[in-house]
Amino acid sequence: MTRFIVAALVLGAVYLVLLLVHPVHRCPSCKGRRSVAHGKSRRPCKRCKTTGRTYRPGSIMAHRLVRDHAFPWIRDRIRDRIAARTGDDR
Repeated sequence: MTRFIVAALVLGAVYLVLLLVHPVHRCPSCKGRRSVAHGKSRRPCKRCKTTGRTYRPGSIMAHRLVRDHAFPWIRDRIRDRIAARTGDDR
């Protein structure tokens, strides 16, 4: 049982690193071609909105977690840039 828990933690850590390094992957619907076959013609892919890329499950949450908790100074710089762009003095 202990080996299973350790293996699950190691796989979780590896997947987290994968999400941080490569947050997007090729769209499984259009396979990165940006359009899908529809009869004899092709139509734009609705899943990736013609970018050919989709986010991996959990990648947005992982980036927000790292941005907000591991490196709070990044969060502060982002807020300062947004405030400077909009003219807000918070």
